[in-house]
Amino acid sequence: MIISHTHKFIFAKSCKTAGTSVEVFFSAYCSERDIMTKIGEKTADWHKQQNAAGYYNHIGIGEIRAKFAQFDKYYKFTVVRHPLDRMLSLYHWQNPQVDFNKWIKQGVRQGKAANLEYFYRIGGAIAVDDFIRYERLEEDIKRICGILGLDYDSKYLLHYKKRKRKDIDITEKTKEFLRVKFKQELIDFGYEII
Repeated sequence: MIISHTHKFIFAKSCKTAGTSVEVFFSAYCSERDIMTKIGEKTADWHKQQNAAGYYNHIGIGEIRAKFAQFDKYYKFTVVRHPLDRMLSLYHWQNPQVDFNKWIKQGVRQGKAANLEYFYRIGGAIAVDDFIRYERLEEDIKRICGILGLDYDSKYLLHYKKRKRKDIDITEKTKEFLRVKFKQELIDFGYEII
């Protein structure tokens, strides 16, 4: 999570969406007075936890608003990703010893990774100004840099947590479960589970 007083933005870091890559990218533009939370792994030299008392990695947008009085004055954004792709990423990251179709009903109960709305909605209403889509990562980062008045530099866009994936047969029952579970995300971002 980043709150940049320097550039007046808030980045709410969602789970299994390339959030670490986006956080590290935008942290390159931060100054010593900005807030950056700790990331659980080694990242680029320019990213460091600072001024983060009361904040933590993957804090929800509602908690940020409750803690930060200037919330409404800052440009707020997060990263979104197709829910099926996000769940497949979580599955491969956890590397369980069960089939995806058996795991999924437990997997979507795995906290924040299964609840993208936690990072962009408050009380049912969208509370951020913009979204970076995982499938358009670089393009959307460039666009947000333009909005924030930052000169985009690709050397700051590093990629983390890439894992080899095994082929998975996804049953129609699992797809229907995901359509129901992630109904709001599918509506909000025009994603489909086919």
